[in-house]
Amino acid sequence: MPLYGRRLFHLNEDDVKDNNEQEQIYTIEHTGETFHSQKLYENVKKAYELDRWTCECTWRAGLTHKDASQSEIETRKSLSTIVPSYYHKIIFDIVHHSVKPLEKLAEEASIVLGQSFVIGEPVQFKKRKDTNVVKGTIERIEENDDQRKRTSERASAQARLISDKQMKNVKYAIRLSDEDRVLSNVQPNELQRSSLIPNREKLKTFIRSYAFRLGNRADSPWIFYDDLIKDKYEIKERIPSETIEEYKKAMTITLDEIIREQERILRKQTEEQEAQSSPNKKSDDNHTNLVRSKLIVIMAFYSENQ
Repeated sequence: MPLYGRRLFHLNEDDVKDNNEQEQIYTIEHTGETFHSQKLYENVKKAYELDRWTCECTWRAGLTHKDASQSEIETRKSLSTIVPSYYHKIIFDIVHHSVKPLEKLAEEASIVLGQSFVIGEPVQFKKRKDTNVVKGTIERIEENDDQRKRTSERASAQARLISDKQMKNVKYAIRLSDEDRVLSNVQPNELQRSSLIPNREKLKTFIRSYAFRLGNRADSPWIFYDDLIKDKYEIKERIPSETIEEYKKAMTITLDEIIREQERILRKQTEEQEAQSSPNKKSDDNHTNLVRSKLIVIMAFYSENQ
């Protein structure tokens, strides 16, 4: 849902049928929202027509709600192609409750994705007995130190920078694409990516599409638009929910606040127009008085001559 400026929008009014009004449904065409109250519908419609909305995915500002919504729809259609699903978990782990700015988040995600392979990622590698290149998928990640095999869920949660020493202690289990078997203890240097990791611009688009930063302060955290992401990907909380709610409250604007804001703007514009017209009116009055004075003098002159 589009942002109002850089704030979350919350429809705070109850949709109650207006007094003495026949039962009727009012619909916002581009969102499909329905209302029983004509007054509420008209207020929402007026708010949506303002060019104050921002596309969540691109941060394009100065749009109407309809244009911002359309921008989000078009951008989200491409998300599956710009950032494959096997990267989602690791990126979400990095983003959730981080206080880093967008540029730093994209940089960190790029480094983490670039230094290792992730569960579910398609790869190419050479079999040890010959030089044939075969295709496969990362089944799991194995650690040399104690030969502990981590499951895909635990391995994909490793959203952190790892050292060169740790890299040497990591091996992979690969499920072959053309055979129903898994090869274990595959060295990282035996593997090649089937496709490049997303560049930082694509990562920024992905992050913006799923997450929102609660302010511009150094300690402002990121949250997901959809809380179901935390459950689906088992994302751990880093900040108490009470603190997050305080941040959200400060970064949320209601329909009432938008309406009052527009009323203040209208009053100010009216006052400015009246202030501008007032000097002109005085100038016109002075000019009229001057003309009248001249006419009186001329008439007096002719009267004396006669």
